Amino acid sequence: MTVFNAEDCSERTFVPFPVKEACVKGAFLMTVVHMWNMVTPVGALYGFAQMSVVLSQSYTIFNLMTKAVTRIDLHSNGKEATFHLGKVGRTQTVNIKDIVKLENEKSLVETFEESSMFPLQVGKDTFYVNGPG
Repeated sequence: MTVFNAEDCSERTFVPFPVKEACVKGAFLMTVVHMWNMVTPVGALYGFAQMSVVLSQSYTIFNLMTKAVTRIDLHSNGKEATFHLGKVGRTQTVNIKDIVKLENEKSLVETFEESSMFPLQVGKDTFYVNGPG
C-alpha cells in the first residue's frame, strides 16, 4: 500500500527550499571569495577557494537529492516500509519503529508556496520526504 507518492503529482512542482538555500549560500560564498581576492590578491589560493566552495555546495545538493524520498510503500506485515529515493531509482526497506521525525510536520503546512524536504532519521541515515510545493 502506498502511503506517500510525490511521483504521480499532476501539480506544478518547485525546487525544494534546502536546495535553493544551498545555491544561495554558494553564490554568497563565491562573492566573498571574489571580494577577498580583489582586496588581497592571493594567486593560486583564489582558484582553490572557489573550487572548495563549488565542491562543498555541490556535495550538499547531491546529498539532499539522492536521499529525497518520493514514495513510501507500506508492507503487508505493517512493520516495514519501502522508501523510493528520487530519480536515482534506489529503494530502501526500513522498519517503521526505527523512523524518527526530525521536524514537526506543522511547519510543512505553513509553507504553501515553498516546497520543503521533511527530514526523517532511520538509524544513522537521514532521508528527506520531498513533497510537491
